[in-house]
Amino acid sequence: RGSVSTSNFASITIGDIVFNGTSSITTSGGLIALQGAVTLSTGSILGLVSGSGTIALSGDVDGALIGAGALSIGTGGTVTVSGAVGGTKAIGSLTLNSSAGAQFAALDVGNLPLATTAAGAGQLVQLAGDATISSGMSIGSGAYDLSLTGSAVSVAGATVVGNTGRLVLGNANDDSFTFKGGLTATAPTSVALRGTVATVGNTSLSLGDGNTPVSADGVSTIGGTATGTVSVGDITLSTGAGLTLQATGTISARGLSFDSIIFSMIAATAVVARMVIVLFVLLAATIGCTAMAGTRMIVLIVCASSVASACETKKVRMT
Repeated sequence: RGSVSTSNFASITIGDIVFNGTSSITTSGGLIALQGAVTLSTGSILGLVSGSGTIALSGDVDGALIGAGALSIGTGGTVTVSGAVGGTKAIGSLTLNSSAGAQFAALDVGNLPLATTAAGAGQLVQLAGDATISSGMSIGSGAYDLSLTGSAVSVAGATVVGNTGRLVLGNANDDSFTFKGGLTATAPTSVALRGTVATVGNTSLSLGDGNTPVSADGVSTIGGTATGTVSVGDITLSTGAGLTLQATGTISARGLSFDSIIFSMIAATAVVARMVIVLFVLLAATIGCTAMAGTRMIVLIVCASSVASACETKKVRMT
């Protein structure tokens, strides 16, 4: 409890520690390193602040009880949290006020506020591990990039992605992102997806718009059986990618490029030159793939260009 500070470029290194009440650790430009287990007591508030130094937490950070304690971080340098935050017992909140780029491993927290100044323009805030955010996540309007690449990420509340840099969701086919109160991600310059992003409780999912293109890699799904409506910006599929759109309500896929879908399907299986000889679209009545409820299927019949009988049927499903 209390404050510890240094001047100039002196650093502070601490091993196992329990924080009570309101505490702060401050350096002018030196390193702040918490290398052991950190425990936050009920009602405790810990601030880690540096003018330009690195802040590094290599041990786990836990609440004395589930939901206990609050941790805030602010520096002009980088932030690396390689230990699990809430690995044993979730903490109440983790706030990133400022950094020159920040990386977090596994998280289990109540609230996760990322300030407008969480990182500078073009700098990266990365949630690299699994994350459970049980109360809500707020994302400020800074020009930083935001990347979520854990295999299982769950966020409570209605999430609005405010950063105006890039948004990355996933880097593996089985990555899963569930936004329980809905998701709106139309502020970033672009969205890159690999894996599944969905909402539950029939809440809406808006990923990209006319100013925010969406790229999908690997095997990806937008929406799910409990997602209400889905709205997607201009979509580009990488070579060999597969994409499923799914919702209980309407699906609006702005500028959905059938050319990129066709190219993707051909490139995924071709060992010889191929061409599409039949494109049969089973859609009832649509305008630009907008407001489509229920199950829809695009069927591609792909053939070797030299052998008319050597055909394969590929399907892209939108549900």
